[in-house]
Amino acid sequence: MVTQQRSRENLDLVLAAGLAAAACLLVLSGSRPLGVRLVPGLALSTLLPGYAITALVFPLHKLGRCETAAYSLGFSLTLGALSGFVLDRLPSGLRPESWALWLCSVTLVSAWLAARRRSTVGCTHAPPRPSLRMDRRQAVLLALAGLVGMAAIGTAFWGALHQPQPGFTQFWMLPAEELQQPSLRIGLRNYEQAPQTYRIEVAASGVRVQVIHLGLDPREHFEALLDLEELSPAGAEPVNVTAVLYRANDPDQPYRHLVWWP
Repeated sequence: MVTQQRSRENLDLVLAAGLAAAACLLVLSGSRPLGVRLVPGLALSTLLPGYAITALVFPLHKLGRCETAAYSLGFSLTLGALSGFVLDRLPSGLRPESWALWLCSVTLVSAWLAARRRSTVGCTHAPPRPSLRMDRRQAVLLALAGLVGMAAIGTAFWGALHQPQPGFTQFWMLPAEELQQPSLRIGLRNYEQAPQTYRIEVAASGVRVQVIHLGLDPREHFEALLDLEELSPAGAEPVNVTAVLYRANDPDQPYRHLVWWP
């Protein structure tokens, strides 16, 4: 009888742990549609860990429904903010999979500790029945918690959309098949975050034949043609062409290296 009573008293913790595990599995299954993973992911990041922690901190169920919701949201958001610094230092980084595993682990451990603490303190009171009534203080607390939650979610989405992307320079060398004479088309495009100054050194069979200096703004591109007949003397074997790209901020270190073989 005592075991059954304790099982009923911990039913909310069992439900929170089960939902956290299910949400974690859905997030880890990348084949699922985004809409299927969105709601469980939000519950795992904004509610379930905080509820388990609230049950651990307040084992006697003395909180009302509104206060429990506010504490759950507050603990979840605080846990997310602190966890971000920890996960950022780990090799897995800030990936959805690492977030899901971490938050699910915290929920399961907190729920288990909360259940043990309830049995230790001898809790005999069931959680209060759901009620839509709330006083002014509870309404203000719930509204503030909702604003904090929406601000946190909005900040997360804004940061994900506007996070800085690493820049690079695209460099290519391809046969110019549309021309009558055998030629190579050399080009590059600046995908860096700022204007760049470049140097291109072209060599034929190991002998430098051309040096190109140029500057490009972001998203600007450059192309040049190399006549292979001019690079290869009459009657000689076709030459292999090498193009090396340097950037002005590191003029002695090759940034891109291309080789064309006839």
